Amino acid sequence: MNIEDINTFLVLVERKSFTKAANFLCISQSALSHRLNLLEAEIGETLIVRNRGKREFYLTQAGADFIPLAEQWIALEKDTKRFKSTRRVHSISVSNVETLTQIFGSLYKQFTISFKDEYPFLFHTYAYPSFYIINEVENQNIDIGFVVRQRISRSLKIEPIFAEKHFLLGALGSDKKIIDPRTLDPHMELVTDWCSTYLPWHEWYFGSDNSPFAVVDTATSAIEFLTEGTWCIVPQCAIEFLKTSVALRGVELQTYEIPNPPPDRICYKVTHRFPNANRRESVKFFEKKLVTYLKEKDLHL
Repeated sequence: MNIEDINTFLVLVERKSFTKAANFLCISQSALSHRLNLLEAEIGETLIVRNRGKREFYLTQAGADFIPLAEQWIALEKDTKRFKSTRRVHSISVSNVETLTQIFGSLYKQFTISFKDEYPFLFHTYAYPSFYIINEVENQNIDIGFVVRQRISRSLKIEPIFAEKHFLLGALGSDKKIIDPRTLDPHMELVTDWCSTYLPWHEWYFGSDNSPFAVVDTATSAIEFLTEGTWCIVPQCAIEFLKTSVALRGVELQTYEIPNPPPDRICYKVTHRFPNANRRESVKFFEKKLVTYLKEKDLHL
């Protein structure tokens, strides 16, 4: 049954005029009558009786009875198109620890803009702590995670993908390129647990009785504490974010190399060994683009 003929019938019933219905459908009245005749021939019933020489018409009982069925046909057609459209849009969810947003933000933007024509994506991104991301990937609530810690799991693949160095960052007013943080006031330090190797290194380097200015849990929470004289050791990806954010408060931060820096912070990619069947293609496409992106950004181990 032709959906166009059914729609023509419903428009005619709604507009109560062959002229108005034809104008609404942008067809001639003869084309409208032809569609109606085809529909009636297929159904085997007369749906509308038009008085010759007069503008008015009336529905037959068959026509009145057919209206609900015709409306169901139109609704089914719309639902079918919506279903086909939804199935063409692939979905993927990606999560990273807060500081890694500075690295992966431009990649995510490509998935929401540049890659739309190549591979339609419904893209979800979240920032969570490492342990939470790992749990969510394991429970298959997140497809791909980027973390800075590991956890043993039989159902997960946790792969190192790149490493980044740590630097000393502070409003110190020094033109030196290299500063040993042990020569600075320990009571002006901000400490953040950047990764699993950082705090063990910190205790070895400064001693266990170190008394910092403050302990913060994220780069964002460090912003308000970074004032004149304070300093912190941060992974490379956090430098530009902190400098820009603190500059808004009129504080200028400088970056310095460290003579005996902490071990490089490793970024791990976390995926499920047995991803949902309807996400496998999306994950594969994302990982392909990720490899290219890491090369372009010169991110490696």
